[in-house]
Order: sequence, then structure tokens, then C-alpha cells
Amino acid sequence: MKKVTIAIVYHSRAGYTERLAQLLAREMTTLRSVVHLLNVAEAVARPDILHSADTIVFGSPTYFGNVSAEFKQFMESTGEFWYKQPWKDKLAAGFTLSSTIKGDKLNTLESMMLFACQHSMN
Repeated sequence: MKKVTIAIVYHSRAGYTERLAQLLAREMTTLRSVVHLLNVAEAVARPDILHSADTIVFGSPTYFGNVSAEFKQFMESTGEFWYKQPWKDKLAAGFTLSSTIKGDKLNTLESMMLFACQHSMN
């Protein structure tokens, strides 16, 4: 049986988002799945891992109501291959963390969703 490949791409400045990404990777790794954990710099350097994944999970802290600047930089770097649509029909998911209890995290998740939609992901 073919294993499902999951890539988790995240940015973490203070380490909290990285810890959550590690927890997700540990919990998503099964006998039927392989998980690649990549920070945004690694993801920019190795887009082939993302292209070959069945699912891509995006993670970023919420800063001032949106993804971090480093995560946004990763998002913009995908413009180099966007027109080829290598992520079309892949599953997408996202997570975020914030130190506030206000509703600013919703906009971060919506930004990730719109990014996934631009890549024709599900």
C-alpha cells in the first residue's frame, strides 16, 4: 500500500509554532503516512518535497492579524511555479498561534486558505 505523504511548512520566531508543528508531525506519522517537517527556509530551498506531497499543512504565528512576514515571503516565493499548478488538488490545512485571545487568528487562517485556493488546493 502506498504511503500518504504530508508536508508541514511552518515559520516560528519564538518556538511555539515549531513545537506545534513537531507535535502535528509526530501525531500524523503512522504506518500509512510519511511526514516532512520543513521550516519556511527549507521549504523555499526544497519545493520538490512540497510538489510530491499529497497534503500540505501550513503553520504561522499570527502577528498583527496575519501570517508572519517570513511566512508571507514563503507564500510569495511560490509564484515562481504557481502557473504550473503543481499543488492542484492536493489537500491543504493550516494552523496558527497567537499570544492574544482576540479574533485576529481568523484572518491568518483565511490568508492561508486563500493562498491554498490560489494553488487550486482542496
